[in-house]
Amino acid sequence: MIGKQIVLIVVLILYSILVFFGVFHHEPWKDEAHPWVSAKEDSIAQIIESVRYAPVPILWTVLLMPLATLGLPYNSMGILNASIAVVSIALLLLLSKIPTILKILIPFSYYMAYEYAVIARHYILTILMLFCIASVYSKRLERPLLYALFISLLFQTNLYGSLPAGILALVFCGEVVRQKKLTLERLCAVMLMTASALFTFITYLPEGSPVYTSGPENTGSELSKIFLNTVTTSLFSRFIGINSSLLYMIIVTVTIIVFILFFLTILRNRTLLLIAGSSFLWLLVMNLFIKSGTLRHHGLFFVYLIFFLWISPRYTRSQRSVFIIQQLLYAGLSILLLFSVASTIYAYSMDYQYNFSGAADMASFIKRNNLLEKNITMFRAGDGEALLPYLDNKKFWYPELKEFTRYHINDSRAFGVPYLSFYTHSTDFTDDIYNSANEYFQGDQSVLYLLSSPIEEWRTEFKLLHSSLIERFWGNDTEQYWLYVRTP
Repeated sequence: MIGKQIVLIVVLILYSILVFFGVFHHEPWKDEAHPWVSAKEDSIAQIIESVRYAPVPILWTVLLMPLATLGLPYNSMGILNASIAVVSIALLLLLSKIPTILKILIPFSYYMAYEYAVIARHYILTILMLFCIASVYSKRLERPLLYALFISLLFQTNLYGSLPAGILALVFCGEVVRQKKLTLERLCAVMLMTASALFTFITYLPEGSPVYTSGPENTGSELSKIFLNTVTTSLFSRFIGINSSLLYMIIVTVTIIVFILFFLTILRNRTLLLIAGSSFLWLLVMNLFIKSGTLRHHGLFFVYLIFFLWISPRYTRSQRSVFIIQQLLYAGLSILLLFSVASTIYAYSMDYQYNFSGAADMASFIKRNNLLEKNITMFRAGDGEALLPYLDNKKFWYPELKEFTRYHINDSRAFGVPYLSFYTHSTDFTDDIYNSANEYFQGDQSVLYLLSSPIEEWRTEFKLLHSSLIERFWGNDTEQYWLYVRTP
């Protein structure tokens, strides 16, 4: 037993070293920049109001406020995120009763070691709150206030955690009623969860068009992608150098079997069946019908699976059939986790070699050459926010919006922006941007043009000052920048 604890402590130390190494070699991008800039510049009232337009609760931004307003460096956000990840894994290693092999593999899986630990976003709060809930789940009626506090905070992590938090709260209320022993402490716990649920619901009420309005075009293909990315992620194929549809099908099949085996183990536990079934169904609805997800959304299936494995009973050999099912579940999950570790290795190696975003490099060039006082036109607007944490409250002028402001791509207030012809891949987008800026700045030739795509080389009337190019290792749209000035 002591030997096992030593092994787990060593795992925790290695995990801590890994994620902090990752943080100090990671370039944040616009999704990470937005809450930091908001925490630095907005009031609590403005942060609450913004939830109506971009449905992310306030908890993560509020946690960043002390760091941002005290003038701490931008990277302190990543340090906070990694610290929360380490605490979460410590809870899993030291308090959960899942098998030791899973405890060793889970911390180094892609989602736990990179996606949620290194990339600083609100998803890490979902992990922390779920693991905190799991750690007190068996004593929820004896320690109702602590249990209720964690559920109340789960409401405020993100939209994906709100409904599971609500189900957990309702189940707790039902258990209190069935026991017919409503103590003051339990009453306060119910009131706390109710208040958090109401606050979350009220702040979510959209103003104007909702940000998330439609799901993917092909539901079947999206479902297959979800199962591929639930534990393993498709990144592992880049690490092992094998891009095989057959291998992908095997991963998807094993993942589906793991979920089937999980539900078979809790089939007779109506409470767990209700909580787990509704939670996974909510994740499916969100990804299939409301917003087509990416890795960070698909990984939540894995996070919730860990949570439910934690609070599920461990069966013994005396319960032969369900014991065998559970052992097969653990074995299947272990295999998937081995592939997931390969994804982790690939992500770390790429993030170490290449910049995740060109924002830091471009911001450094602007400051180094004393260009902050210049008027800078930013196009496209959605890519500009990644630079703002480095530029001391600098505001870009956006030709789409005709004003100096901040711009967050998932904010519904940005819907209806009159996109310039670049979005239709017209070759005259450069003239559109220049004419728009020239009119606004009344012919000022010192205006700088910060673009997300290069101007054609034959356009000699624009001089390239600097480009921040990155390796597109992630496989999706990435942040590259070109800075121009108009020549006389």
